[in-house]
Amino acid sequence: MAFWNLKWPFKRTSASEQRSASVGHSLTDATGELSKILGLHLDQVRVNATAAMNLSAFFGSVRVMSSLFSTLPVAHLQKKDGRRVEVEGDMLTEVLTLRASRHVNAVDFKKALMANLLVYGNGVARIVKNKYRETEELIVYKFTDVTIIETDDRLYYHFPGGIVCDEEEVIHLKFLTLDGKIGIAPWGFAPKTFKVALSAQEFISKYYQNGTFLGGILTSEANLDETKAKAAKQMWKDSTKQGVQNTGDITVLGNGLKFHEIGSKPVESQMVEFFAKTDVDIYRMMGVPGHMMGDASQNNTWGGTGIESQFMSFINIALMTFIQSFEQEVAYKCIRTDKRWGGST
Repeated sequence: MAFWNLKWPFKRTSASEQRSASVGHSLTDATGELSKILGLHLDQVRVNATAAMNLSAFFGSVRVMSSLFSTLPVAHLQKKDGRRVEVEGDMLTEVLTLRASRHVNAVDFKKALMANLLVYGNGVARIVKNKYRETEELIVYKFTDVTIIETDDRLYYHFPGGIVCDEEEVIHLKFLTLDGKIGIAPWGFAPKTFKVALSAQEFISKYYQNGTFLGGILTSEANLDETKAKAAKQMWKDSTKQGVQNTGDITVLGNGLKFHEIGSKPVESQMVEFFAKTDVDIYRMMGVPGHMMGDASQNNTWGGTGIESQFMSFINIALMTFIQSFEQEVAYKCIRTDKRWGGST
């Protein structure tokens, strides 16, 4: 069957090619002792969908993949005179290309389905059919609003409003699954990677918030108690306030005060650079090349040397499995059995 009307110019990538696209050592492998030194307690970091989406690398990957998936061309095909031709004007074609449901257009439907798949590990949509068993609507749900219960070797999906559907009345896409029934989100498979990234985000935020690069110390030959030390510090801060009116001004230090400027420690600077590269782990996990996310430090020859070649590689490695899964779900569940046997796909 060929649900997606894509005569793919994209070659199937071999296992060796896919492995070569993700060559590199994980930065999370060396973070145990480092986290202790920096006071980052990974065991105290909570990883969930909301926290993961606060990471620009993960958010960007979800945005790129869901947007691309939602805009790929779609067609309902039917066998005629020994070849497959597009079926025009039927209800399923309209649902897939124009209006998925009363409130959601086709592009937003596919984008939401894919976003749920990437963020929660599962993308679920309820199939609404008319009395002729023809698909009228596809309604996507936030996966956290859906409860899946297995009874008598059948899956039943409980939706808001007391709606219960059999598994054959639901489109269900999974990110990665170990049992074929329920998907697991990226952050569920590799929580340590996301914990390191979230800890890094907090570390870097505090690092710059504290003005590490602008720091310095005041010394005095006199003995200063806590009150006098605070007063000297405030006097220095007041005399060095930024602003056009203070440009070129002179600061006078009393009480034998001397200011010693200190830069960032080399180790701290290296930590900022090190943690900034945790994005690479997330790109690798999602199958998204760094240069597509605006990361100029990543090799722009990923998957090939030309734009078209890189795009083809990205489709094959990151999206093809979801495309084919969607094809099979729609072909099996949204097309009547008699039409499917008659060559409609």
